[in-house]
Amino acid sequence: MAFSISSTMIFLLSIALVSTLVSADNHLLPGERLNPGDFLKKDRYMLIMQQDCNLVLYNLNELEWETNTANQGSLCFVTLQSDGNFVIYDEHEGRNKAIWSSRTNGENGNYVVILQKDGNLVIYSKPIFATGTNRFGSTAVVVAKRNRKAHFGVEQNFIEVTTNL
Repeated sequence: MAFSISSTMIFLLSIALVSTLVSADNHLLPGERLNPGDFLKKDRYMLIMQQDCNLVLYNLNELEWETNTANQGSLCFVTLQSDGNFVIYDEHEGRNKAIWSSRTNGENGNYVVILQKDGNLVIYSKPIFATGTNRFGSTAVVVAKRNRKAHFGVEQNFIEVTTNL
């Protein structure tokens, strides 16, 4: 009987540990999308696909990061593609025209976009993109402090080093 309780306890603890990293409301898997008004949330951070086609990360009510795509389309959504690219599409009149991209496309694989509790939005497989908004001394992902122009001219921080993953 002690073995059964111990196994159950280990199982429950492992589920609790995984849920602290990925909860149902803080991540997107390939093929999933955020439509206008949809959001990811973790603690005080919220990533929202706004009605005006701008994807915005808020810390409480303060703007932390954005794609600068406001009014560049209508009926926009953001999706994580199976190639690891995080893309905003203008779906107006069935166009499906890309208006912003993280420029992280590569091989098809297993990717996930996670809004972390430190406020950093990260695409994982191998870490390849981050908003650079992490705080509180987090060392889970180290972001290069150099900016590159992402697709459509938005400056982004790109991952160079990973530690403690």
